[in-house]
Amino acid sequence: MRWKDIDFKHKRLSIKQVMSHDAREMYFGAKTEAGNRSIDLGDKALKVLKEHRVKLEKEKYADIYKDRDLVFCTPHGTPVNPSNIRNRIMNPAIEETGVTKIRFHDLRHTCATILLLNGSPVKAVSERLGHKSIKVTLQTYAYVLPSTSLQIADQMDGILN
Repeated sequence: MRWKDIDFKHKRLSIKQVMSHDAREMYFGAKTEAGNRSIDLGDKALKVLKEHRVKLEKEKYADIYKDRDLVFCTPHGTPVNPSNIRNRIMNPAIEETGVTKIRFHDLRHTCATILLLNGSPVKAVSERLGHKSIKVTLQTYAYVLPSTSLQIADQMDGILN
């Protein structure tokens, strides 16, 4: 994620590229057509991002920092190694809170599950995740969707009355 992808005024995040890197360089590639999307950001998310930007400015090593416009980077401006996120941030937080250990990518599934359990429309969740079709979302998350059988029975009663 890069700062230029965040529109603070309109509260949106554009997801257009995927970042890859090896030991020598970092490069950006295009997302798939379905993966290319914009998502709305809430006020709390925007506040956290603004606070993070201030913190990043204070922590960077000004003399050797190379600005790559990354939202999450090392004090040198280089991409954060995923294993460092897992080992230094995620796993300690899991141990501290006592929640079930999950992989980093599982946070995406957790988010989708929570949204669906709280009544978010499946189509909106599908778009937020960048799924090619709503079918992918339904096949992946149908087990968490509340049963609508009783709701339909009640609707039928209302129609027949």
